[in-house]
Amino acid sequence: MTDYPLLKKISLTIFLIGVVAALGWPNTTNVTVNSKPVTFGLQQKIIIIDPGHGGADPGAIAGDLNEAHLNMTLSLALQKELEKHGAVVKLTRHENAGLIPERTMTYHERWSILQKRKDYAISQKGDILVSIHINSDKDSRTSGAMVFYSDNRSRELASIIQENLNSLGLKPRKSLKNNFAVISELDIPAVLVEAGFITNKKDRSLILDKPTMIAQMICNGILEYEIEKQKKPNF
Repeated sequence: MTDYPLLKKISLTIFLIGVVAALGWPNTTNVTVNSKPVTFGLQQKIIIIDPGHGGADPGAIAGDLNEAHLNMTLSLALQKELEKHGAVVKLTRHENAGLIPERTMTYHERWSILQKRKDYAISQKGDILVSIHINSDKDSRTSGAMVFYSDNRSRELASIIQENLNSLGLKPRKSLKNNFAVISELDIPAVLVEAGFITNKKDRSLILDKPTMIAQMICNGILEYEIEKQKKPNF
């Protein structure tokens, strides 16, 4: 006996695949197949943003600028961009509140704060963790955004974000593997983004004047990664 309802379901699924093929994969949208919601892009994805340093830890310093404050500015800009695409964004700190060192700490105590930030990502059921930082170097000519990952799960995400950041006009770089405490040993993709060098004039100007542009490039990388992953389950 022919199961006509089943044929209709199969036909609907084929039709939707055809629409996606003809019109392109949507950036961020929801559709329903067989009464079940199917999510594309960043819709309802939980993105954990970790604004590096904070509290008693200013991070890198150049003149009257400190990294922790700039990290917060970039993180808030990134939050806005991600939310435009329907993502649910959660931050590990807000200015000098949240998971921050409240005084000068030992190495072990600083490591403990970073572990708590990872624990927060897990407790919030995060899909991706992005730790935002700004680099520094003794040589003021050193330039460029850098993206780090610690395992194969995060390598492709780092590579795609790096490609987007390279379009900002700073020195082009490749994503690199590094076992930074805040991104290592996690069961979700996690990357650490160094948005540029606070010690380089061109990098510093971009960070100060165009934080939204930097945030857009990071967001674009996350969005491209999610779309590719959804196209190819084994991506």
